[in-house]
Amino acid sequence: MTLLLVDDQINVINGLMNGINYRKLEIDTVLPSTSVQEAKTLICENQIDILMTDIEMPGENGLSLLKWTQDQGMEVECIFLTAHADFVYARTAMQLGSFDYILQPVRYEEVEAVLRKAEGKIRENQSVRQLQNTRKLVVEQRDTILEAICMKLRQGRE
Repeated sequence: MTLLLVDDQINVINGLMNGINYRKLEIDTVLPSTSVQEAKTLICENQIDILMTDIEMPGENGLSLLKWTQDQGMEVECIFLTAHADFVYARTAMQLGSFDYILQPVRYEEVEAVLRKAEGKIRENQSVRQLQNTRKLVVEQRDTILEAICMKLRQGRE
């Protein structure tokens, strides 16, 4: 799994990079970004599973970043980690389908718990998509499968 951290405050990014045991969470790659523009470039260059972003940043904000990923057709679980307790931000984040909204200051254990839940949801969604793809393949190949079964049955009678 790949996590993208977006915050214009480098000390927040450094704290998250060093304060969380990502291996324990099965997060293989953690990419830091200090701006939405840099984050967009990283998103275009990498398969991002989890986006953890601040809301208020110079230029574009984290809400517009989430909306941009959706407009691009990307499936990303977004966690907002922000010091802004503004209800309008929280409501907008939920309307956009964000996974969680965490207020700073926060303990690393709490961040790890939210990341673990997001990872579980991603794995569950992957399993569902895999089952859907298998079902689609079986439906598409139904006639071929039935013909093969009938041939086996006929061969068994001879």
